[in-house]
Amino acid sequence: MRTIKPLLAAALLLAALSSHANEAACGVLLCMSDASSTSAPHQCKPYVEAYFDIRVYKKGTFKTKFDPVRTAKKRYEMILEHCQDARQSDRDRIHAKFGMLQWSPFVFN
Repeated sequence: MRTIKPLLAAALLLAALSSHANEAACGVLLCMSDASSTSAPHQCKPYVEAYFDIRVYKKGTFKTKFDPVRTAKKRYEMILEHCQDARQSDRDRIHAKFGMLQWSPFVFN
């Protein structure tokens, strides 16, 4: 019985983390889904910042450069695909508009 407790605790922790990841991903999609605007309510700030905090850099010969293509892919994999309730068209629109940007264009009300 002793070995079951750690396994059960790990399973419960994994379920809680995946639920939180789903909630955060859906929050990003909800906050960024208005394609005509780059303003959002202040409640969206943590979700938008979490999305734009994901950045991938490539090392060159003399300096490190922002890699927009790999950044967009990483943002999609880490955030956008984790909201099971979202429509694919919403994911694609956010990915196309914001995926390759280095910095957030959002202004919070």
